[in-house]
Amino acid sequence: MARSARFLLVLVVGLALLTGVGYSLLTGMMRSWSEDDLALRSRLAVAAANDSFDGVWPDGRPRIKDALTRITRDERIMGAAACTARGELLAQTDAYPTEFSCRSLLTRMRAEAPGAPSWSMTPELPSGRVHVTVTTVPLGGHAPWEDDDG
Repeated sequence: MARSARFLLVLVVGLALLTGVGYSLLTGMMRSWSEDDLALRSRLAVAAANDSFDGVWPDGRPRIKDALTRITRDERIMGAAACTARGELLAQTDAYPTEFSCRSLLTRMRAEAPGAPSWSMTPELPSGRVHVTVTTVPLGGHAPWEDDDG
């Protein structure tokens, strides 16, 4: 009887460990896929906004905010902001998290992915995890609001 109990205990513990490892692997894989999907969606949304302006972004902040608002109609997108290459805020949607300044995001992007057209992170906020993607909009080799003197 004691051998059967030991066998069942080892079997249950082994299955619990196997289940835990499988759950961890599956959760990590699903999170990675979701983050990749969100980054792709944000790049597509920025490209669509750029196309809607025929590659010439307006000088008026209200028109930029309107474009950002259209981007955030997708329920998976919480907020959006447009920034200059120097990290100055041009426009943002009402729900854009204040924790993410243009300057801090651009500084991190340049440090972690120098020269990359897009960069993402998934920080934890008091309201929960959020996915942040920074995407540059090139026009003629530089961002539309980038000054020639850098």
